[in-house]
Parts: sequence; C-alpha cells; structure tokens
Amino acid sequence: MAVKDQILLGMKKALLEYGLRHQLDFLVKSLALNQNSKFSQYNVAQIHFELFHMYLMIKNREFKRFDSIILFLNEINSKNTGLIPDTLIQRVLGPLKALKIYECLRINDLRKACILIKEYFPIDSKETNAKKKSDMELKILKKRTHWNELILSKNQRDKYFKNEFNVQYDNKFFAFLMIKTNEIIKIINSYLPPTTIDQVRNFAVLN
Repeated sequence: MAVKDQILLGMKKALLEYGLRHQLDFLVKSLALNQNSKFSQYNVAQIHFELFHMYLMIKNREFKRFDSIILFLNEINSKNTGLIPDTLIQRVLGPLKALKIYECLRINDLRKACILIKEYFPIDSKETNAKKKSDMELKILKKRTHWNELILSKNQRDKYFKNEFNVQYDNKFFAFLMIKTNEIIKIINSYLPPTTIDQVRNFAVLN
C-alpha cells in the first residue's frame, strides 16, 4: 500500500472510531456510503460497533432488533460483574424486554411472545429481601396477566396498540431510556482506550 493510501486509511480509521464512540451517525454513515470503504479494513474493536448499534437501534425504536441488544447487555453484565450498576442496567433491560414482547404481539407472533414472557419475566424473583421479592413478583405477575390478556384477544390487542401503546411509550419515555442507555455507554467507554482524535484534543487542551 502506498504511503498516501496508508495515511488516508489511518485518517478514516480515526474518524470512524471517533464517530462510533460519540454516536455521530452522520459520520459513520458517510464512511459506510463510501464505496471504497469496508469497515473490516479499519481494524476497529468490535465493541465500538456494538455500542453504536445499541444506541442507534434504541434511538430509531427498532423494536424487532431489541433482542440483540438484550443479549449484548446480558453478556457484558455476566462477563464484567459490577461494571454496570444493577439498577441502571435494569432500567434499560426491563423496557427493552417489554417492548420486544409488545412487538411480537403487534405482529401477532403469539408463540414468540409467550416464549419471551417466560424467559424475560420469570415469576420467581432472585431478590433476597422478602418484601422486595414479593413486590417484584407481584409487579411481574401484573405484567404477565396484561400480556396474557392481549394474547388471548385480538380485539384487545388491536385496541391497545391503537389507543394505549403510544401513550404509555411516548417521547418522554424514550428520552429517559436514551439517557440511561448513554449512561451505560459512558461507563463502558471509560474502560476503553481513548480514540486518536480524543487523544489529540486532550493534548491540545493541556497545552
């Protein structure tokens, strides 16, 4: 590879890393649209793509792909116990799981909805405090009862998605969800090396 091409590749890699880390989707998309660019050639750590895709999918409300985010966050949490506070990760995982179930109900994939309800919201809570355990299990039972009613009645499903879903999950709800998602991303990023552009910017500030 010629020196000029090496320099250009290095510049594009630096831009891609910076765009992924700071959720600059316009920058990432512009690099993706470049016919001569393949992300694999930049040798950027996969975690940056995973975090960016999580941010983008939640921002764009891609409910059908929320299960991939749930798997990603569960994997991060299981391999790095205590990295993300449990209360924080549950404030993201809980809504994502519920929205994935609602998406299955919306498209009438009732079998999948039943599987996910059992998987995502088991009645037996792992909470050790007796009162908290009881409260949590009651809350889960109410959710499961609500979803079961929607599964059993198409009329109720249609009515719910027409009149209630967008009220319950409004812009304010998603704004809060994005805040909590960004908090998780910030924590994970704090354990990753800074991008080349961030290093240059930090150096410039210090000098």
